[in-house]
Order: sequence, then structure tokens, then C-alpha cells
Amino acid sequence: MRQIFQLDDKLRTEIMEFEKSCEEICRSQQKKFEDLFNKKRKRLTVELIREKKGKIAAANDIFEENYESYIETGIEEDGEYFPDAYIPVWKCLKKCNNKYRLQCKDEMKWQKSKRANNLSAFNGM
Repeated sequence: MRQIFQLDDKLRTEIMEFEKSCEEICRSQQKKFEDLFNKKRKRLTVELIREKKGKIAAANDIFEENYESYIETGIEEDGEYFPDAYIPVWKCLKKCNNKYRLQCKDEMKWQKSKRANNLSAFNGM
């Protein structure tokens, strides 16, 4: 993950747009594969999760301390949830009195290349 110590307005906007595009990708992938999983009596979940100290956070908390977002995929079957993948997107931390943010190094490249394409993890189904 890349560390970011100074956020300018341009970078803030880019990061917020990136999170929004991750949400869109999650929705489109869940919708695309929903019927396939329903036929097998399972429910696919692909969602962007926002947390602050382990509790649900709002999108506008993105630059708050201890905020993190990640994409989680999983399958629900017979009332039980089985997580499958965890893809970190963004973290806002404070250590040693220095506030810094983390973003996966290849996240921006991944988002740009995958925006129009399907997630390669699902192509084998």
C-alpha cells in the first residue's frame, strides 16, 4: 500500500471517486453473477465495506482517523455467510502522532483497467 501524508483537493477528489467506482463495480459484479449463484441456491455478496474502529462508517468519514474501506466477496448459503475475498481500498491511520493514509499501490491502475471489464476472479465461473 502506498502511504499518503499530505492530501490536496485533487487527491481527495480522486480517492472519493475511486471509492464510488469500487461501489459501482461491486454492484455490477453482484448483479452479473446473481442468477448463476441463485441457480445453485446460494447468494453472492460483493460489496464495498466502510468501517471506523470496526463499526459501520459513512462515506463522508473517508478522511477520518481509523477509517478503512475494502471490497468483500462472500457467499450466503442456508443462512450462513462464508467470506471469500478481502481487497483493501483505503485506510486512514494515526501512528506516532503522524496521520497518514494508505492506498493499495495498484488500486488506481486496477480501477481504470477493470472499470469496463469484468473482474478476472469471476471469469472462471
